Amino acid sequence: MTSTDTPAPTGGVPVQVRVSGGRVEVLGDGPGSVRLSWPDTLGVRVNGSDAPGQECHVRSGDQVEVTGAVVPGTVEHDVQVSRDGMEARLVVRPVEGRRTRAVDAGAATGELALQPHVDRTPAPDPTVEQALAALDEAGVRHGIDEDAVAAAVEAPGTQAVVARGTERIDGTDGKLQALIDWNRGWREGVPAGTELVRRIPRVDGTPGMDVRGRDLEPAPVKDPRLTAGEGTQWSEDDLLLRATVDGAARFLRDR
Repeated sequence: MTSTDTPAPTGGVPVQVRVSGGRVEVLGDGPGSVRLSWPDTLGVRVNGSDAPGQECHVRSGDQVEVTGAVVPGTVEHDVQVSRDGMEARLVVRPVEGRRTRAVDAGAATGELALQPHVDRTPAPDPTVEQALAALDEAGVRHGIDEDAVAAAVEAPGTQAVVARGTERIDGTDGKLQALIDWNRGWREGVPAGTELVRRIPRVDGTPGMDVRGRDLEPAPVKDPRLTAGEGTQWSEDDLLLRATVDGAARFLRDR
């Protein structure tokens, strides 16, 4: 009796693909391949090279890496300056990041469509330094209250006044103060040495500045003009007009 040896199967374990922890694993050592497809929010690299398009075939021994879009968390700063430029408000808003990965899937043969999942990542902690930089970028450079900035950083989402401009202070015009009754002085006259008029000097204003650092000039002011007529003389400090002779006193304004 003659026997013929039957060769052992050489096909091996069919190729399968599964997704675990966002990673693609190629299982089995047999021939054939598995068709992978994915949306444009994912990317696939096979054996270190980017797979073109949105599908490819993987075989036994292939190393497959799935990549997804990563948007890091950030901190937004909303700076608003009042219309008159005298006040700046700040809102600090931490924003979570996003990371896209492939959804886990059990072993599949023939074909596997990768599904995306978006994980949220924590927003970074806001800092006073970031907030001050945001104010500077918005042009706010004067009257900043760093304590108020720190409070805004500690209370995200809350609007806070963090800068105030310096108000200008307008001055006052000078004026002339009569020291006698002019009607009586004209009728009855006055003796030499009589104090007739006191000049009250102008008071200059003080400039201000808005939160953008722009100067705010006060309104101009002026001194009153009065020429010493015949028989009168201003004091050395130019503030007091006196009669230098006896006689009728009459007040005539300069034109």
